Amino acid sequence: MLNIPELDSFLEQAVTLIPRSKLRLIESEEWVITTLCHFRQKYQIPGPSYDDLEPLRNKALEKMVAEYEGIPSAGYALLDFKHIFNVHAEIERIKNLIGGFPMFRKPVHGAGCGGCARINNEEELRDWIQYTIQEGYDDLYLIEECVFGMEFSAAVCLLDDGTWRPIFEDCREMFPNMEVFVDKVIKAYKPPHPHLLCIQGFQLEKNSDKYYLTEMTYRMLGQRDTMLSYMYSGVSQETALLSCHLDPKYQADPDPNRPKIFERHIWYPYNEGVLLSHRGVDISAPITSELTFNWLCEPGTKLCKPESFAHFLVHIRLRNKNKSKVLEDLVWLENNWRPDIVSTEVNEMKLDEDMELIDEENNFEEIEDPDLNIFNSSQRSLVRVTV
Repeated sequence: MLNIPELDSFLEQAVTLIPRSKLRLIESEEWVITTLCHFRQKYQIPGPSYDDLEPLRNKALEKMVAEYEGIPSAGYALLDFKHIFNVHAEIERIKNLIGGFPMFRKPVHGAGCGGCARINNEEELRDWIQYTIQEGYDDLYLIEECVFGMEFSAAVCLLDDGTWRPIFEDCREMFPNMEVFVDKVIKAYKPPHPHLLCIQGFQLEKNSDKYYLTEMTYRMLGQRDTMLSYMYSGVSQETALLSCHLDPKYQADPDPNRPKIFERHIWYPYNEGVLLSHRGVDISAPITSELTFNWLCEPGTKLCKPESFAHFLVHIRLRNKNKSKVLEDLVWLENNWRPDIVSTEVNEMKLDEDMELIDEENNFEEIEDPDLNIFNSSQRSLVRVTV
């Protein structure tokens, strides 16, 4: 639980001045949810309890509810580090439950991909289990079947009247029957109203309604997605979060006066090497959208292997009055543009003649990583595309 003594002191005074029925503690970040539940109980403030929200946050419980309610989800196994007596037996149990490699691991409590990683083979699984035991970790981990497909995040506003409204763009052609899948998940998990909810999952086949549930977040979307919500859907995440709690009649209707400009965003993560320059798009490229580059590193920066959501190199915003054009430009960038990065390993290739910034004693090879993850906000709040 996050310690916030200032909030504790404020609430101690507030409950003596304001009727408790008028007070609301509103979750906006994953890290404060447990703390707010504690303060609700301590000061008898209306709102969901820890037990109310645990099925929406505990990844083990999420899996169990999905299994019971018949919601499609990846195969899984739970690994309890408090009760591991035979590592080999645990590995065999996990293999039998999931069926094979690769697998994906994540702690049952957590956010921002902390502690998550892909496990490619049995050796990696054994090494990770043994290392985690040595580190004294004593909680649960979820081990999942590694699913391949289009990852989506469907953001909704849970209204005071018990219904819900989407806070995502209408894209039924790309994600058919998404509203049916979302409604099924909401009915199964019964999240407390009013609030914001994000349902994350995978589309197994392109342009189909074959969806797998991954997990949920009972809060605003993350920084990148929240920034996009208004331009994509006409509803601001911040406005919706406050309004649904303050106005019982709020309906999360799109703003009819929002700018008639279509906007898309794409993020490029680190790749091991050195950033040579802030390279733009060649003037001859078939791009009609307005491009804005937001570089997060300076030329000459040595980049590590991307291991967290902090390891992003550049963010590009695309704007166009024509929706089909902005989508075409987005696809072109995904397929044809990469940051100007070279490997730091010596003697791999001869230097290109125009690489004057690099020491002549070193040779570099431009990185072409087929597994590079580009975070592409094309149709949903966040879509991960592997190219």
